[in-house]
Amino acid sequence: MTCWRCGESLQRNRGRRSSNYPRSRGRAWTKRRIRILDALHAESRVSFRALAGETVDQVVATFLAVLELFRRGQIAVEQPLPFGDIVLSLTA
Repeated sequence: MTCWRCGESLQRNRGRRSSNYPRSRGRAWTKRRIRILDALHAESRVSFRALAGETVDQVVATFLAVLELFRRGQIAVEQPLPFGDIVLSLTA
């Protein structure tokens, strides 16, 4: 497929969802974002591990929430050691 045909295909399928994937019932990361901010208002520093959750979906949603909060400048993220725990804190 050429780049031109690929672009045409993307234009035709914009906004369509594949029937192979279940529809999300909302953004799980939004709920996780609120949970992170609530935890950081209660304590100055919180471990990612403490907030991550028990399922893979919860861990992924929490990580996406952390990335979004960091991008917005609402939190600071530290990881002192490679593969060490990630520590979150509110920015000033």
